[in-house]
Amino acid sequence: MSGERKRKMQASGDDPSGFILHPSSFILQKGFSLQLGRVRVGPWMLLLGLVVHLLVPGLFLFEAWRLDGRWGWTLGWPFGLRLSLGATVLLLSAALEAASVRQFFRRGGTPSPFQPTESLVVTGPYRYCRHPIYAAYIGYLVGPGMILGLRSIFLLAGIWWLCLASEARFVEERLLHRRFGEQYEAYRRTTPFMIPRVGSRRQRSRS
Repeated sequence: MSGERKRKMQASGDDPSGFILHPSSFILQKGFSLQLGRVRVGPWMLLLGLVVHLLVPGLFLFEAWRLDGRWGWTLGWPFGLRLSLGATVLLLSAALEAASVRQFFRRGGTPSPFQPTESLVVTGPYRYCRHPIYAAYIGYLVGPGMILGLRSIFLLAGIWWLCLASEARFVEERLLHRRFGEQYEAYRRTTPFMIPRVGSRRQRSRS
């Protein structure tokens, strides 16, 4: 099959291999995707979700368990307290991420640069900080770590925060500045990085 004919078949969706790359939505195989509202999420997006929600927290929790064993550390809080605090952190983190992702789905995109929205997202949790999803990722370490009594998880969560903050500052925000220009700069000047200032934001909203 000639290259020109194959490209035409892929464009029309008649490629017999069913192996099509859609750059806008990063869907790698036709028919293998998940429809979430207006957004179709492909296999690589689903794989990315598994990595950041299961693989990365699992690796950090295992390392915290290993460090605690080496250093003789333990989080000596009563189990009931650790369970209630850890579960609360997990639930709040999941709710924060869900509310944040919902803002992207409403605009036909996702937080991933592989499938972005056409407009800048400044609603929902993004009214209070520029990277609420990354704040939720920290909770996915701290919550289970407290339940398991892992003292080292706080140290590793700080390292994870530094990694996320560096990616956000030097990669993601530069891409957003390139796409939205002064609109993003105005948003960046008035909205905290990752730790919200709810009171000051409300005052600005009223003024």
